Amino acid sequence: MNFLRLGAFALLLLNLFSAFCFSEENGYSPILEHRMKANEMVQMLREERYSEVDAFLQSTHEKHLQTVDGSTSLNLLYDYISGHNELTEEILKRWRDSSPQSHFAYTVSGYFYIHYAWKARGSEWADKVASEMWPLFKARILLAKFYLEQAYQMDSSDPNSSTFLITVCRGLSLKRKIMENYFQRAIQADPTFFDAYFEKLQYLMPKWQGSKKKMFRFAMRAALEAPQHSAIPLVLAYAHDEMADRSGDRNKYLSDPKVWNDIEAVFEKFFETSPKCNSRRTMFAQLAIDAGKLELAKKHLDLVISYYPKSYTPYYERGRYFMVLKEYQKAIEDFTKAIEMFPSYEEAYTKRGVSHVRLGEYEAALNDFSKAIELDPRNEYGLSQIGSIYLSKKDYKQAINFCSKAVEIDDKDTLAFSSRAYAYSMINDFQKALKDYQRVMEITDQHEYIFSNMGYVYVKLEQPEKALEYFKKAIQYNPDDQYAQRWFSSVKQRLSKSGEVKRVVEVKKLTPSFFDILRVILMVLLLGTFVGIRLKRKKI
Repeated sequence: MNFLRLGAFALLLLNLFSAFCFSEENGYSPILEHRMKANEMVQMLREERYSEVDAFLQSTHEKHLQTVDGSTSLNLLYDYISGHNELTEEILKRWRDSSPQSHFAYTVSGYFYIHYAWKARGSEWADKVASEMWPLFKARILLAKFYLEQAYQMDSSDPNSSTFLITVCRGLSLKRKIMENYFQRAIQADPTFFDAYFEKLQYLMPKWQGSKKKMFRFAMRAALEAPQHSAIPLVLAYAHDEMADRSGDRNKYLSDPKVWNDIEAVFEKFFETSPKCNSRRTMFAQLAIDAGKLELAKKHLDLVISYYPKSYTPYYERGRYFMVLKEYQKAIEDFTKAIEMFPSYEEAYTKRGVSHVRLGEYEAALNDFSKAIELDPRNEYGLSQIGSIYLSKKDYKQAINFCSKAVEIDDKDTLAFSSRAYAYSMINDFQKALKDYQRVMEITDQHEYIFSNMGYVYVKLEQPEKALEYFKKAIQYNPDDQYAQRWFSSVKQRLSKSGEVKRVVEVKKLTPSFFDILRVILMVLLLGTFVGIRLKRKKI
């Protein structure tokens, strides 16, 4: 195929792609549309149709197509091609060898090695990354840097290579001066390029090379000085989203009037020019749910679903909305729709499992949590939920097994520790039970569902004064706690009669009633609400 015919072919593909992407009838969100197109591009690379891929990407670059979400088509294609599970180093090498002057081949290679580096590192905090993984991570991130620098030298008009290099700065902990140089290169190529602003915001976050002050100074200035009709002011919402996660009480942080006013202002301004977006409106609904603005969240989710009925994320978020309202059957229906569209949707399986638990449908819940763990073996929330289900089945060995796996992944999982503690107490391993209950008290201040259980453990450990202390605390928190009241009266009566501490162990055993078991299950479920699911996302 000669160059002119190749260009005409690429233009035809692009026109069809544009019509598909921006059609209101196809029902897919821009994210899904570009993911499907990326699948086609990877298949073309596997078939060594490099010239066609280059021509298509060049046409996309020249047309500077933007989606209704404020992203560029080229950026989304880079993202999904480079992260595709069928893309390999060998395919990329053949592409570079065949098209040595193609900056697209080098940009995709660079971003591929960023994905590949983080795959070695994992998503844990730096202090939890295995030491043997760091050399591999560094080697891959340096390869990314090399290819992206080459891409920029070939074509400086593409802001993506410089933007991806800001990600490299985070990975290598490079100085801010270097990051700022890449940022300036990116916005010189495209002053409205949201992803450059987003990556700089990431760099300035406290968990990377910045601080709360630096992050908000940049976000506020970006929101005020952003080019008109761009998505750039939304970086302020992302800054608040980050601080909400770091605050220790996400709901309280987001419901603060000043914080919410910031968030609502930048989104409403964005919606004026991009009313039919998907991911931005869905993110706004996510934040609204967490801020307690439930009707506002429902309004925006219904809008997104009406625009893009084949997009799965809005159904997932509306499921979360119904969970907050305790309308679990409706939540299950929406999570099911999301899973039907995206069968590998781990978070949807997890949330649907929780909804089944709330309805007492434990077998269905067990199936969903098992599927979530199959998709992500490090889903500690799913593991702890399975542990709590086995606890309700009185299968204490399995409960301990799954809860132990959960706390190996997350040593602040209160649900796992409390469930395992109760399981230990049921097999008379009271020292281990006490240790787990004490760990729960270190993690959270929600102790009222722990005190009476600790009182029981101290009774079995022949420490009646301690037992009385915790039963008393349980009653202070909840005067209607009959379980704690019965134990408190029994222990106190025995002590007052005998005057001997050791006599307390002779107290008549109080066999847990149906209501006592139900109370423990409710305790486990309530503690579960304090364990958040960490959604790993780069951008929405």
